[in-house]
Amino acid sequence: MMATACDLVSLVIILMSFWIHEVHADARTDVVSRSCGKVNATRPEIVGQRFSSMSDEMKRGMVSDSKFAISESGEAHDDKVYMLSQCMEDLSNLECESCFYQVYHLLQHCLPSNGGRVYLDGCFARFENYNFFKEITGPADSKRCGNDIEQEEEFKELVERVTMKMVKKAPGNSGFADEQENTNGLSAYGIATCWKTLDSQSCAACLLHAASSSSSCLPSTEGRALHAGCYLRYSYYAFANSRSHKNNNSGTYDALLYFSYAFYGLAVCFLAIGVGFYLGKITYKRKLRRSMRKGVEVDLSALHGTLQFLQFKYSTIDKATESFSEVNKLGRGGYGEVFKGTLQDGREIAIKRLFLSRKNQIEEICNEMDIISRTQHKNLVRFLGCCFTNADSFFVYEYLANRSLDRILFGVNIKEYRFRLLQTWKHFQAKTVSEMIDNSMEKSEEKVEEMERVVWVGLLCTQESASERPTMKKVVEMLKQKDMRLPTPSQPPFTEECMELSGSIHRRYSSLSNKFN
Repeated sequence: MMATACDLVSLVIILMSFWIHEVHADARTDVVSRSCGKVNATRPEIVGQRFSSMSDEMKRGMVSDSKFAISESGEAHDDKVYMLSQCMEDLSNLECESCFYQVYHLLQHCLPSNGGRVYLDGCFARFENYNFFKEITGPADSKRCGNDIEQEEEFKELVERVTMKMVKKAPGNSGFADEQENTNGLSAYGIATCWKTLDSQSCAACLLHAASSSSSCLPSTEGRALHAGCYLRYSYYAFANSRSHKNNNSGTYDALLYFSYAFYGLAVCFLAIGVGFYLGKITYKRKLRRSMRKGVEVDLSALHGTLQFLQFKYSTIDKATESFSEVNKLGRGGYGEVFKGTLQDGREIAIKRLFLSRKNQIEEICNEMDIISRTQHKNLVRFLGCCFTNADSFFVYEYLANRSLDRILFGVNIKEYRFRLLQTWKHFQAKTVSEMIDNSMEKSEEKVEEMERVVWVGLLCTQESASERPTMKKVVEMLKQKDMRLPTPSQPPFTEECMELSGSIHRRYSSLSNKFN
């Protein structure tokens, strides 16, 4: 649902972007040149204040149909500020406003110098401590040439024709002209403008200098002339905006443009809200899972008054297993995983992580663990404690190194266990299992039958072939279902050598007895 909404909004934004691209021309705010005066103002704080106070007046002129503004502030010669700014005629009022904000910001960085000028591709701004409004050329005039080269001689001819057309046209056309020439797959485009403080003769003189300056960039594919009273540019691609929206269509165009921006902004806002909500939801779930996994521990004091085992902190077992590193993983079963861990005191432990977390499950497990913790036997691995979180249950046991099970269970007393197994086998065959029952215990017929069945099942579990040994599930069934017929066990392994040893001892004892008698 969320993905579909985001996709829809994204599609709308993409379509709006294409439409805005058609409706909205380029404000051309790329910086061409910026130069600041080398001398600071006598009283820079006063100049800065006057510079700021002129911004509103300059903006009003730039967003008007004239796209031009001049202003002066101050009385004393050293502290007076003169400012001029102008947009290219192919820009709309809104585009001119955007360009002015950029050029004004850059010009402001020239303070505390007593002057500066900034040329953008779409507009120009300058301030000085003297009246420069009628200047045509000056020592700060410059040119900017492109890096690419066009070797075709025809391109040079096209550029020269374009520049000469603009020099002739602009003075009689409110100081602005844009032209283009095409031939044999080559194209040349140009734009020229004079500051509106110049008359037609001054404009023509300035553009002649600018045309000569920009033409010296050839065979570069682009050239710009930056003069005190005018600006001229040529290029191999069409960089000027369509002027169909100018004059009487400007209001309609700007309305469409404002609507486009508003719709685009709303779409972006809705998308941002949607994405923010979606990411927030994911982050919340991720933090919740992390907190559950990282040890939001369950208090067991309410479940049991006196537990016979230790409640480990999650942080303790997490540190002992190095955050349950795969290196410490001993195995995995249907209900969980087993990890090896080392406590701070150096003791090695085995930690079983069960994927059980509901409170009723925890209570059942606690009951079982309480019973297990009370059971002590050398053949049972010792249960040390547990830890419960909202996600998992952890059981902690003593760790036994991976070695022969008979050594762990029996150690050096293995022969003793073999003799006991042999004794059990003899009683089973002789049907004298009742003699194995301790005299202090009740020896009723029912108890003897139960003991015989337990011994029978136990002998089945000692069969040499694994296929003949019953599974634990089968063992439980055999012990519970008294009427189930049990298979006859064969002699347990390792008892034959015990019988031979027993016979040898008996014969030696008899021999010694006869000798002394």
